[in-house]
Amino acid sequence: MKTIFNFIKKNRNIILLIISFVFLTMLILGMTYAYFDLKTGGETESTMNIGGAEISATYAYSNSINITDALPGNDVIAYKDITLTYKNTSSEEYKVYLKTVIDYSTFTNTENDGVLYYDIYSGTDHSTLVQNQTIFPTITYGKAILKEISIPANSTGTLNYRINFYFPESDKLQNPDGQLVLNASISVESDNSLKYTPTLLKKIDLMYQYESETNGLEKDKTKDENLRYVGANPKNYLKFNNEIWRIIGVFNNITTIDEQENEKTESLVKIVRNDSLGDYSWDSSESSINNGYGVNEWSQADLMYELNCDGKSTKYCRDDITNGYLSNLTSGTTYWFNGDNNSKNGTYEYRKNIRSLSIDKVAKVRWNTSRTTYNASALNSYNQERSTTLISTPSDTVTRNNKWDGKIALMYPSDYGYASTDQACRSGLGSNNCKNENWLFNRTYQWTLSPRSGNAFYVFYVSSDGFVGSRSADGTNGVRPVLFLKSDVVIAGGTGESIENAYTLEWYIAKRRERRQVGTCHAFIV
Repeated sequence: MKTIFNFIKKNRNIILLIISFVFLTMLILGMTYAYFDLKTGGETESTMNIGGAEISATYAYSNSINITDALPGNDVIAYKDITLTYKNTSSEEYKVYLKTVIDYSTFTNTENDGVLYYDIYSGTDHSTLVQNQTIFPTITYGKAILKEISIPANSTGTLNYRINFYFPESDKLQNPDGQLVLNASISVESDNSLKYTPTLLKKIDLMYQYESETNGLEKDKTKDENLRYVGANPKNYLKFNNEIWRIIGVFNNITTIDEQENEKTESLVKIVRNDSLGDYSWDSSESSINNGYGVNEWSQADLMYELNCDGKSTKYCRDDITNGYLSNLTSGTTYWFNGDNNSKNGTYEYRKNIRSLSIDKVAKVRWNTSRTTYNASALNSYNQERSTTLISTPSDTVTRNNKWDGKIALMYPSDYGYASTDQACRSGLGSNNCKNENWLFNRTYQWTLSPRSGNAFYVFYVSSDGFVGSRSADGTNGVRPVLFLKSDVVIAGGTGESIENAYTLEWYIAKRRERRQVGTCHAFIV
């Protein structure tokens, strides 16, 4: 020990110099990371053909750019290198466009508008200025052209470009806490179109990363780590099926089934209708089953058939049975399932069902329909809903399933519990506290998807007092359909913050335009 002390004493200055150097190195690295975090993933190269020209673009590391925690100064805070290799066998000159694809930017806030700049240099050593320092496109998301590039006729060659990014000092308000963010990528394209719309899935993920405190997004503590909208009034309004719906969240590890019955696992956006369709029974069935109290198994519940009937599918509309009846709708005369099998739903309004264009954007998924226990926590309820153990009761007279493949269902008890920020609710869904700070609470009775454990006909519901209780399936409660949107659904506009400014989907615009182009008159619901 004495030898060590003597060594430190004799070499104190050298040791202090080493410590200072290590500290300075860490500080510099930390500052660099704060200035420019190079995203992993993204494309490293792309190839396009324009007439007689083949053009390849190679991006250093990737084409992704993610500037976070930027602080104003005079130096370059980030850069991106692009190499274009081309062979043009045509006698024509072609144009390509160096673009930025912005997924998310807070440099476009009113008080920060025009504080991010860029310039472009060319050459193998990036020494030739070809684009003077210019304000970076001031859009929240979308595409913008940074430079037009000419590909000469009958030529072969390579072009090297470097895009530098700057955050200079200015008299504009700049966030001293380093919260400004740019999440974008670089692309080289053959046309000058600026059409770009992010998917709803991507938009929610980015908002969670950068705006969760203002949007009401939270990651749950389940094994799937889903993103959920929580609180009294999060910014989760969506226009769908020409109605107002609300986004429950982004759910991971969802099994989807395509038209060829191929399965894959995806992350999908889950939504719920803002208003109830009305008060209906979950299932009543014939009096010979459970004495007319219904069957608490979704794959054979009458409400399942009613919600999923589009007027065409014999699988869900049951137009092959004698107790179906005719319903005259704008879509034509169609057999619908209802009638004697669930006489308590004789007034069910099928015209409110999701049909035509909207149903094409609904994913067919595997819903978990296992039984859950009363007053379980939100987490335990979530796990029980997904149990693979089949639970039967002495009074069961039907075959049980713990999963259902389809499109339209109802919310789970765990969805309702996680929507509240009240921890007493999340600890036990039977608590009246569940109505506190909970956007899914609407002061009325609402059905959920889950049957109660140990019973053949009890189903969980949300009460007008806010707790999750259970009753026989033949009773009537409010029905708010729930579904998963396909992953390719994109945003056309809106901020989600209110009914008046709900998100709208680009897909509607495309479909309307398509209808106009063919010149055919159709009645359809969007």
